[in-house]
Amino acid sequence: MSVTRLINLIAALSSVFLSGCVGLGAGVLGNDEQNIRNPSIQLAKGVVSTTKGSAPWISAEDLLRYWGPPDSIERASQGREQWQYNFGRRWNGLGLLVAFVPLPLMIPVGHEYIRFTIENGLVVKATTKEDAWVAMYGCVMSAVPHAAGTECTFGLQTNNTRFVGDRHPFKIRVINATDSTVSIVHTDRVFVSQVTPFTLAPRESRNVLNHFLGEILARNTDGKVLTYVGGPPSAYTFDSSISYLIINDHVFPIPPKFWDNWEAHIKEFVESGGSGR
Repeated sequence: MSVTRLINLIAALSSVFLSGCVGLGAGVLGNDEQNIRNPSIQLAKGVVSTTKGSAPWISAEDLLRYWGPPDSIERASQGREQWQYNFGRRWNGLGLLVAFVPLPLMIPVGHEYIRFTIENGLVVKATTKEDAWVAMYGCVMSAVPHAAGTECTFGLQTNNTRFVGDRHPFKIRVINATDSTVSIVHTDRVFVSQVTPFTLAPRESRNVLNHFLGEILARNTDGKVLTYVGGPPSAYTFDSSISYLIINDHVFPIPPKFWDNWEAHIKEFVESGGSGR
């Protein structure tokens, strides 16, 4: 548990005194661990989430680009590595409430971390480990009329904060199908003000993570701005969209039905203005 969480615990237990309550109880602070197959990452470093697909959602290259170098790398076998990112201190122990007095009895047991399993350059698994209140036992009795009564809690619970379930940013794949190098700036100005500049060689592609689809500005080697020919929002699905750079002066979104075989349908979606479904 971080120092901030420890302070919050003491403040919460101390509030019993301020509200005119008396109680006897204990909270057990232990370890909470989650395993996620084919995880996605949040742009805010330190949070992972699930995806609906069965294939890896992100590459090791993208993970390195967005989260930076891991704190440790363990090579498990040929083509397989464990990348670990450490965060705040992990604490275990008891939080006691005896009458009006909160008594936190905690010891540090390591770091909170997210460990990624990398296979052949793709992130196939994430394991999160952090401290969490795994059990609460006790009763609190109110001593004032406006809140008369007794409340008791007995049972197990967890509060993992590094795993957020089925929520993740968009993954936008940009493909340069021209014969020259193209510079790209992808902006997200709805939820997070972010600019991601990069260049793509001919026939090269790259993924861009963002909280919103945003806008794409592309320039060719002559400095000419390539215009974006966009389809309606329904052209995108929950986790990905593809923007295809072509014919020197246009950026076309690829409709989802063409994602797996887009090269065979270049003429079709270019003639439709990129708005086919």
